[in-house]
Amino acid sequence: MLDVPRTADGDFPFQRVFPRCLVMLDHAVQESLDHPSDHYCRTRAVDIAQALVEGCRVCGYHEDTGILESITVLLAAPFDGSDSTISDLRERFRGLLGVLKSQALVRSA
Repeated sequence: MLDVPRTADGDFPFQRVFPRCLVMLDHAVQESLDHPSDHYCRTRAVDIAQALVEGCRVCGYHEDTGILESITVLLAAPFDGSDSTISDLRERFRGLLGVLKSQALVRSA
């Protein structure tokens, strides 16, 4: 088992910051869709998603791990930048990120 740092109250720090990380990922995804030809924007979004995948694996968030892996694959896939493709991707990301955010809210309650 991985040695995961815990706070004094036994909580994983990742669990507390996960909702904020999702906001950062959402922003990075939207930025990559707003600028489809900007390689840096897309790479940044992929990197954030991959980091969250690793954090979810450590914390045992199995469903979240799968959703984040799907987001990573979608971000890494080439797309043509047409309005219909971007619109389609926005909807897919909105749905996937919406599920992640709602699960994070349930966990924090």
